[in-house]
Parts: sequence; structure tokens; C-alpha cells
Amino acid sequence: MLKTHTFSYYYLGDNMNKKILIITTLLFVAVIIYSISLIPDKNNNYEYVNSTMKTIYTIDNDNYVSKTNVYEDKNGIDGLKKLFDIMTNNTISSSLLKEGFLPILPKNTKIIDITIDNDILKINFSKELLEINKELEEQMIESIIYTAFENSKILGIEIYVEGKLLKYLPKSLKAIPTILTKDYGINNTYDLTSYDNVNKVLVWFVKEINDEIYYVPVTKYVDDDRNKVEIIIDILSSKKLYKDKLLSFVNNKVNLVNYKLNNKELTLYLEDNSCKNYCKIDNVSINEIVNSLFDSLDLNNVKLFVNKELVGVFKE
Repeated sequence: MLKTHTFSYYYLGDNMNKKILIITTLLFVAVIIYSISLIPDKNNNYEYVNSTMKTIYTIDNDNYVSKTNVYEDKNGIDGLKKLFDIMTNNTISSSLLKEGFLPILPKNTKIIDITIDNDILKINFSKELLEINKELEEQMIESIIYTAFENSKILGIEIYVEGKLLKYLPKSLKAIPTILTKDYGINNTYDLTSYDNVNKVLVWFVKEINDEIYYVPVTKYVDDDRNKVEIIIDILSSKKLYKDKLLSFVNNKVNLVNYKLNNKELTLYLEDNSCKNYCKIDNVSINEIVNSLFDSLDLNNVKLFVNKELVGVFKE
């Protein structure tokens, strides 16, 4: 009995060890399969391990320069090179763009060099940059400017082609500033009946792809001598249907009651006549209003009230 017992003890132990080994092996295989599933192939936009979300500006299906995000773990100059590669037609990296967004830089465009000198970003492209379609040359410059400013601390940009400073748009030969900034504008529209009292505002609209929203900045030139705060709220809450698929989530019954601007601090009082007392304003509307104000005025923070209730304090 003792031997039998002893034998049985060791037999059970061997079985237990085998079970533990099998279970451990299965768990290990499962972890490997799960890890592989996180690595993107050319047809999917899954997150790379240890990568972070970066913002880029490129065209959508309607050729609007639009804000979108990609996963990229590099920073600084190397990060910018990778982002421009993602924005280039027919590269492996361009498959990282979300559905509905298209690369803007011409096929085979390469970054020869990127440097920063006295806070000026100097980007030297290959000659393929000049092969841009005439209909997209403005959008290309806007995409480069906004992507660069979004991902680096700079005061301006100089664009070079094969070492030569780009002074004109490649096809129309329209002159462009030597040092480019966001003052160049983006998706420029001109709502003018005269050239008197021309005002410029940058207004953030939204569009949708497969029930997912994204943001589209539009620089609007209007012959309106009112304060930019009034112009922005009027545009976003307009009862008119927006052409070219641009939308605003701001309720058309929202009115500007008052605003106070003091040392780059704006306090904004809105009234929403679609409801009584406190109205819960959605995040998309807040983003449209606040981003439009920050990008059109020199502000440090915005304090927003709706129907006398504080919605929040937003900082640049």
C-alpha cells in the first residue's frame, strides 16, 4: 500500500506538472497572438506598440484640408519626416491614414533634409513636390504648414525644392510668402460683396465619415466690421444650410448675449433659446466655438457661459 500510495502520489504529481506545462504554454501562445493583433498591416489602422497619437492635416474626399490623427512613436525632426511620409501618395506609411482621408503630397516626393534655424523650420523636398495638381497646390501648402506647426515649436516655415526656396505655387505660379505661417490660411473662402471692412476669422466646422465626425478649419474673409467674436458665433449658429457638406453642431437658436475681453481672457455669455434654464451643450459645439475663438483672436483662455451657467474655462 505504501508503494502503491507512493506511486500514485508521484503519478498524480506528473500529471499535475503536465497540466501546468500545457496551461502555461497555451497562455503564452494566447499572449503572442494578442500582441500580434495589435501590429497593423497595410490594410488596417491598428495601434503600434508604444506609439502615440499625432495630428496631421491632409485632404478628405472633398479636398478639404482636414484634421486627423495617426499613430507614430517618433518625435522631433524624425517624427516630422514620418508624418510627411504618411501624407505622401503611394507610400507604405500612407496606409495609416484613416478611411476618408487622402495623402496630399505627390507620389515619390521625398524629404531631403529638415532643419530648424532661429525657430524657422526649413524643409527641403525632392523635385517631385512640384508635380502637384494645380487644383490641389494651395491645399498642399496648407497641409504642410498646419502639420508642421501642430508638431513642432516654430515661428515659421521655409519650403525648399532641391535646395531652392519655393517662392511660387508650382502650377499657377502664384507668389507665396518666403516665411510661411498660419496666416497663410486654410480652406480659404471669400464671402465678400466689397473690399471695405474686410475681416478674417478661422472657423471650425465638422464633417462626418461613417457616423464619425472630424474637424475642418476654414479661413473666412468677410466684409463685416463687427468684432470677431460676434462674427464667429453668427457663422456657427447660422440658420443657413452650409454648402459643400460643412456642418456646425452649434444650435441655430444660440445667440450671443455679451462678451468681455480683458488681457487675453475672454468671457463669453451665450443664450440657447431651444431650452429653458440650464442647457447641456455638447462637446462638439464647445470644440467648434472655443477653437474658432483661439485661432481667430490672441487669447490665453476662454470662460464660457450658456444661459448664465458656467460650462467651463478653456486654456490655449
